[in-house]
Amino acid sequence: MKYIPSFHNSRGSKKLGTFFTVFTTLFFLLISSNNFAQGPGSLFVDAGPDISIDCGAGGCTDLSASFLETFETVSNSYTVESISYNPPFPFNGLSNSLNPNIDDAWSPVDVLPFDFCYFGNIETEFQVGSNGVIRFDVDPADTSNGWSFSEDLPNNSNPTLGEANVFTPGHDIDPSASTTEEIGYEVLGTFPNRVLVVAYYEVPMFSGACNSLLATQMVVFYEFSNVVEIYMQDKPSCPTWNSGNAALGIQNDDGDIAFVPAGRNTSDSPWTATNEAWSFSPSGAPTYLFEWLDATGTVISNDPTFNVCPTDPVTVYTARVTYTNCNGDEVILTDDVEVTLSGGFTVDLGEDQIFCDTPSYEIVPTIDGDPTGATYLWSTGETTPTITVTTTDTYSVDVTIDTCTVSDSIDVTFLTSPDCTIEPLCEAVDFEENFGTGTGRVCDLNGATTTYICNDTTQVEDGEYTITNTSTGLNTGWHVDMEDHTEGDVDGRMLFVNADFATGEFYRRTITLSENIDYTFRAWITTVYDTDTGICGGASIPSNVIFRIEDPVGNLIDETNTGDIPNGPDPNWQEFFINFNTGANTDIQLVLINNSIGGCGNDLAIDDITLALENSQPVIVTPPDLTLCEDTIGSGTATFNLSSQTDIVLDGQEPSQFNVSYHETMFDSETGQNPIASPDAYVNLSNPQTIWVRVERTDEPACFSTVEFDLIVNEIVDLTTNLPETVDLCSTDAFPVLDATPTNSGIDLTQVTYSWEDGGGTEVSTDAAYTPSSAGVYTVTITYPPCSENSETVTVMVTELPTLDLGEDQVLCDGGIFEIIPNITGPTDGITYTWSTGATTETIIVDESGTYDLSIMVGPCTVSDSIEIFISDPITVDVGADFKTCPNEPQTITATASDPDVTYQWYLNGEILTGETNSTLEFMLSAETFGTQTYGVIASKGDCTGEDEIDVTKYDVGNCVISQGISPNGDGFNDNLDLEFLSDRTGGITKLQIFNRLGVLVFEQGNYVNEWGGQDMDGNELPTGTYFYVINFLNEDPVYGPQSTGWIYINKDAN
Repeated sequence: MKYIPSFHNSRGSKKLGTFFTVFTTLFFLLISSNNFAQGPGSLFVDAGPDISIDCGAGGCTDLSASFLETFETVSNSYTVESISYNPPFPFNGLSNSLNPNIDDAWSPVDVLPFDFCYFGNIETEFQVGSNGVIRFDVDPADTSNGWSFSEDLPNNSNPTLGEANVFTPGHDIDPSASTTEEIGYEVLGTFPNRVLVVAYYEVPMFSGACNSLLATQMVVFYEFSNVVEIYMQDKPSCPTWNSGNAALGIQNDDGDIAFVPAGRNTSDSPWTATNEAWSFSPSGAPTYLFEWLDATGTVISNDPTFNVCPTDPVTVYTARVTYTNCNGDEVILTDDVEVTLSGGFTVDLGEDQIFCDTPSYEIVPTIDGDPTGATYLWSTGETTPTITVTTTDTYSVDVTIDTCTVSDSIDVTFLTSPDCTIEPLCEAVDFEENFGTGTGRVCDLNGATTTYICNDTTQVEDGEYTITNTSTGLNTGWHVDMEDHTEGDVDGRMLFVNADFATGEFYRRTITLSENIDYTFRAWITTVYDTDTGICGGASIPSNVIFRIEDPVGNLIDETNTGDIPNGPDPNWQEFFINFNTGANTDIQLVLINNSIGGCGNDLAIDDITLALENSQPVIVTPPDLTLCEDTIGSGTATFNLSSQTDIVLDGQEPSQFNVSYHETMFDSETGQNPIASPDAYVNLSNPQTIWVRVERTDEPACFSTVEFDLIVNEIVDLTTNLPETVDLCSTDAFPVLDATPTNSGIDLTQVTYSWEDGGGTEVSTDAAYTPSSAGVYTVTITYPPCSENSETVTVMVTELPTLDLGEDQVLCDGGIFEIIPNITGPTDGITYTWSTGATTETIIVDESGTYDLSIMVGPCTVSDSIEIFISDPITVDVGADFKTCPNEPQTITATASDPDVTYQWYLNGEILTGETNSTLEFMLSAETFGTQTYGVIASKGDCTGEDEIDVTKYDVGNCVISQGISPNGDGFNDNLDLEFLSDRTGGITKLQIFNRLGVLVFEQGNYVNEWGGQDMDGNELPTGTYFYVINFLNEDPVYGPQSTGWIYINKDAN
């Protein structure tokens, strides 16, 4: 029989061949509560790391595989080698304790769970001797293990040496001298890398003098490779007993062939060893076949190192080793290496995508490198740089640049509601039977029993079964080229059954599980009769199978019936399952029963039988929302450390047991796609934004839980105030109130806090408004939680007030100009001048009258002063010529000044005439007034004056009437007819005519004033007498009218 498991990695990115071997070993050991490493004698194959080669530089590379070489033992030849001391298993704590406290004894006979090939024999049983020896040529009746010897190996004359096969070393040790020593064995690992480990732990040397010397040693027997390894942690020697004799090595049953390391035979005694290890490997003919396979499964080389020149963008090569044991068992191990042709660029279609209610998806390749000249060939046949897809499928693209082609693929899945919810699948496979991999037919049911007969050569008849990787070559009428159900399983085998004519059990297997645990049994089954062949006519018998779960004594726990499975033209793998609880049972029996008759039909294939325990979803805690202040004002974004939530979510659980990822959508978290690439520095996309956390078990990625939390970005308010940067004060100014209340709209001012500090850093106020008391620098920190803070600084400066004096007012009555020069005391740095004229010079020159103002500014201080400047031409005033007046005759004197804006003040004979301030003066001289009256006037404008005066006398004719007589005698009194007052009053006497009593004109004169003194027109004196006059006025006289007539008497004798 052959049992050919294949540990095969179809993608090659991880070395699953080696991994799976280690994993299955660890799994076995974990349930045995021990955790041991795989030993160096175990079968393995490693195709090496994946390779990337430059397609533009020849595109060839060496493949180099490593594997364990095995050899047959029939030739009785072994290689003895010193190996590194690295015990693969512990010396103590092995599960099977032997020879407790008994000296010189053989253990009972035990059965090896695997066939061990030793010196050409197939060994199936063993015994352990208390003196460090093991034998395969067992004798149940012999319980005494000899101790005395002095001969070298090999030896069959001394029973002590002849009765043993393996010496680890053999020497006289005494387990009865201690209560803490251990001698034990354990079978570890899984097929085909099981091992028998026998160990002696701190066993005292024999004899009282040497009981304190403790021996610790181990031997490991490897399945399939048939290697023997011996590890000595402490091998002391007791020379005072049996001369300290000891021997290390292996010998055949006949005792005539042995292999012993140099220096480790009896004749080398006494000898000691610490941390020493030896390997005894069969060295006969090879029992392995190494092959390199291409992607089609064709053998391309038997050399472990082989040069290949692939032409596809990605090519997978398989290293395959076929091991054949002495019992005929065959094991095939495979490992893949992926060779990628690199063209100096890479192509990435991104992660696989799953969509919910999304009609289409555009696949956009990302080319890392220069994409110039790239051509595209999609699996759909399209040649565009991108494609838009609408159906679920695997899509790939070949991107060619120059002569190099690089490929990538992506799985795109379209789901529609209500089928978008991805439920966790929390099952841990505790048992799996996929019937292994390999080519050809085998019979090994891997521990299961059957009432059917295995047929590994001819047609499978009713009541027979076979295990193989294909239906081809089996029965006529069965599907051809049918493959097993296991996905991606190259040369995967399945169980073919041709049901017996009678119903009944055809498969039973005892499986160790955990008690009181919920499990799910699953199995896949298909009929194999091809109805297209018509062999059975139209009445082929359907398959019908009962799957039963029984307790160890056959009591039913649960079962399911497939019902009739009809035959068809194609294989139709269907899954059947049972949910059950183990109860108090640690072992259950899986039973398969044919529930239909035999005959034409009722032929079936079974694969992928699993028992999975129902795990609970990861128990996680919903973390609090993350709140940050925005990175920059107005951005609405912040950089979050999402990973800071991991410890909270896991709530103290061991992080290594979980994969934690963060996602932007719930759907992504459920599907496990599009995790946030840099969760430690994630910038939110919206505010608020929900983040989903996916926590999956590392050993069950499909078993997950999700929680969500929000990212909240608090706004940074750019707090603004009306505070000035500087306050310039004059020493006379009051210190202002500095109000730091924000002017922003929409903020809650009750939440704002303030801290005022002076230039020395001392806090002076926590109010919004602060009034300083001295010059200095004041800083206020305004805080508006949670994110907004602003500091503003106000510099308060105080300048002393200067003084300004423009001097006394000035009067310039003679015209000209005047320079106004200010007198300033106090600070003058940065002084500015502003005159009322608009000038900004220090001084000004003026030539007009007016009030002139000056404002000076020194810093914030402003001082003003003014000066009156009066500039005038000389003022002249004219009141006319002196004149005479009649008594009590109203007169008006009019003053005419050179400046119309003057004011007047009249005087009489130097005395002020109170109230007389007009430009005219009206007056009359009374009859009692005598002499000349001088009337004066002063015209004033500002401080400038002009004056004039006039003499006014009464006419000589005192009463201002036309005299009725004259006495022209030359005495100077009344000598003439004085009409001066009338001439003045009427503007002139145009004509005076004097007539005598006869009416004769005796005198006539135009423009008369006072020329007639009693003479005629010739100048002759007229005689005394009465005369008549006619007087014509230029203007009408108010008394006499336009003409006056009357008489006048000339008295020459009077006076």
